[in-house]
Amino acid sequence: ASLQQSTVGGGTFQAEKAKDLNALVEHETGTCRPCIFFRRPAGCPIGDSCKFCHLAHTFVPKKRMCKKKRERVRNSIQK
Repeated sequence: ASLQQSTVGGGTFQAEKAKDLNALVEHETGTCRPCIFFRRPAGCPIGDSCKFCHLAHTFVPKKRMCKKKRERVRNSIQK
């Protein structure tokens, strides 16, 4: 029997395990896309049907140039 079919009647359970395994592989390889709602107090409104990753991610904020440098770059582009 394949992962999506089971003779015991637990076909949906096997399919869920396969889906979870695929999600875990994508997460470990860094190819998953994190759900932005999962970490909020209300959680993800879609729940288990969500196509985005509900595993823990580490977010690194993008470094910005200081305000004066940003203004200089913006002004040099406009000239």
